[in-house]
Amino acid sequence: MLSAQGRTDGSLTHFSAITLESPLGIPIPRSERISIITAYRQERVGRIRVFRSTFLSAGPGEVTISRRSVHPAKARVALDSPFSGTALFRDGTAKSPASWEGDLVVRLPGTGALPLTGPGFHASLCRVSAFRPHSPCFRQAEARLLAAQGSGSHSHPLALARLSSLR
Repeated sequence: MLSAQGRTDGSLTHFSAITLESPLGIPIPRSERISIITAYRQERVGRIRVFRSTFLSAGPGEVTISRRSVHPAKARVALDSPFSGTALFRDGTAKSPASWEGDLVVRLPGTGALPLTGPGFHASLCRVSAFRPHSPCFRQAEARLLAAQGSGSHSHPLALARLSSLR
């Protein structure tokens, strides 16, 4: 899961790409691999909270993530409408922090082009396996994004998923 979010002008903009990878030993042809993409913006207009979002399935090659053995991990995003542009993620190392750069934007209902990269955006890449459900990777990605978001973690999808699993 590749996630990025940032705050601008009091609004929260979030992007995520969940890429389905084949488990070791079970080959899935590249032409059948998809990514689930979401983007949303939360803002206040006066006393009203406005939530705008999009959800789509991206075809092969629109989201590419380096193999598990590549360090630092890298990802590239190049999506069709309502997105345009590209974004590159590079995981941090002991010598440099993680980076999320490019000109990727999304057009949500009622908005112009909203940047998904740039100053104030933070990104993380997490690989989770159904065969390792207790991997710390998911919790680390969740913590980084919640820290970047600041207060109001109750509105974050990862937090909601964790809360709903406690019921």
